[in-house]
Amino acid sequence: MVYIDIERALESSRLSDRDLLSFACRCCDQLLESFDEPILGELLVIGRRRIDGKATADEIASIGKRFGVLYESLYPGGVDPSPLVLALSAVSETVYTRSPLTAALNASGFAARAIAKLAGEADPNGKSYDQVLDNVYRSIREMQKKLLPAMDS
Repeated sequence: MVYIDIERALESSRLSDRDLLSFACRCCDQLLESFDEPILGELLVIGRRRIDGKATADEIASIGKRFGVLYESLYPGGVDPSPLVLALSAVSETVYTRSPLTAALNASGFAARAIAKLAGEADPNGKSYDQVLDNVYRSIREMQKKLLPAMDS
């Protein structure tokens, strides 16, 4: 399964914390093409600033308040998360998750699920939701997997 391959590749890699966070951000880039929610881009900018150690506590706290209000309004818990909630979860990993490895694992997984779920819900060809979701998820994970070798040096 592709997910396991990415998980193993990340866990066994010699990627630096910087490279792991960069991978997480790169996995989230496609979300900006698929979702029209400005805070995704704002969080990703801060996630990239975190890579360079330039994200300030004040800017992280400031966007955290706005993110929290939006996230809680979209996801009360106890229900299947929407594609946007998954996208927000992915990008927030680049900013708030302390462990770069955990951020890379979670951001890549949430991003793939967000895009796949969005495609499943919007399929114009009448395929089954699960079939579209599985196909798109696999495709995204394969693309993410290709990001790894270029970073692992």
